[in-house]
Amino acid sequence: MSVAIKPHFEDFSRLWSILPPRSKMHALYDILKTHRATTEDATKLNEKRNNLRRSIGDILKEESINQAQPIFTWIAKLLRVESSLATFEARQFLETSLIDIYHCCDLENPEAAHVELSQTPRTSVVEHWLRITQHGWDSPFKGDISLYLQDYFSASKTAGRLVDNEYPCWRSSKVCSGYRTDMRDLVLSIPVVLVIELERGDSARWNIPLTVVPQTQSAANDHGVIYDLVGFALFSKGHFIAHYISGTDGVYTHDGTTNGGRPIRNNQETLSSQSLPEGYQVHAVFYRLRGGVNAQAKFYELRTTHLRIHSPLRLTRLSVMHSTPTVSYCHPNFYEMAKKNRFWKDKPSEASTTEYLTHDRTGQLSTTEEFSRDQCKKCKYWPHFNCPEE
Repeated sequence: MSVAIKPHFEDFSRLWSILPPRSKMHALYDILKTHRATTEDATKLNEKRNNLRRSIGDILKEESINQAQPIFTWIAKLLRVESSLATFEARQFLETSLIDIYHCCDLENPEAAHVELSQTPRTSVVEHWLRITQHGWDSPFKGDISLYLQDYFSASKTAGRLVDNEYPCWRSSKVCSGYRTDMRDLVLSIPVVLVIELERGDSARWNIPLTVVPQTQSAANDHGVIYDLVGFALFSKGHFIAHYISGTDGVYTHDGTTNGGRPIRNNQETLSSQSLPEGYQVHAVFYRLRGGVNAQAKFYELRTTHLRIHSPLRLTRLSVMHSTPTVSYCHPNFYEMAKKNRFWKDKPSEASTTEYLTHDRTGQLSTTEEFSRDQCKKCKYWPHFNCPEE
């Protein structure tokens, strides 16, 4: 992480140094700052690292020890625990903002289409936990991370129909007979540091490119909207080490249990997943956005412009994100549904999603949601749809 941030540490420091001194995010910043300072000895760095580990342990103590999770889950949880307007810009350095859009058409009333989306984007830090052997979403990429990321960052995603019976309309099958089509992981903003984790044992079958272009080639050339490979987290027999490139100094390997915890320079000029320390495999890949926060802002500007022209999605902030934008669905054939009318939800007024309905040919709002509403309200089980009488 320290190596990935290094060229953009000035911007990182500007955003993170102003956080509350007692916050866990500030503790992480303090460690990275200490690691960067040549005057600090290893003992002081280890002391700060151990203090942060104890703090992180408090965050993770409710997690099941048997639950398989990426090794950098702690970063995501740390940012989520301290999620607030005051930490928004600092978190954006490591977070991706995404939205999911759900569309459904009632099979009994084909003209009654409805759309659901979150009012605000969700965020992710550890982007992916990829398995090349997984038969679902990543099989078309055939182990090529560049192809996977090209699809992941695309603004023109194709909605996929969920044909499994476990995925009927979000309203439940008792309200709508349709099956939904989802457009998931539509990226709105990108992080300066991109982390990709691979399923253990699969790294040898992944093609890991030196660069990734998340936008257009012109944006990469003119604004630095391009990711450079900077390091790997390597795994072998229960032990993790770091393998990274440091500027023009070459490739280093860092193992905290050898050489006094100091990195060792390798006889390599570039990183390659095909040339690793014996017995190790890639568990995580680190990319750095070449243009830093300015490239991050440019990506968001280009993405919101594209969505405004080519889709019904509208965001309240069209330039640099200083706070979470609100997302809406503006289509001439759709009308925003009042939250109080979403009777299939336990607490409709507190829902984080918004739903949009089609108008019929006369211009009147479709009334699919009136399906047995009055009947249901007479039942003590309403609106949970688990009435034993049915």
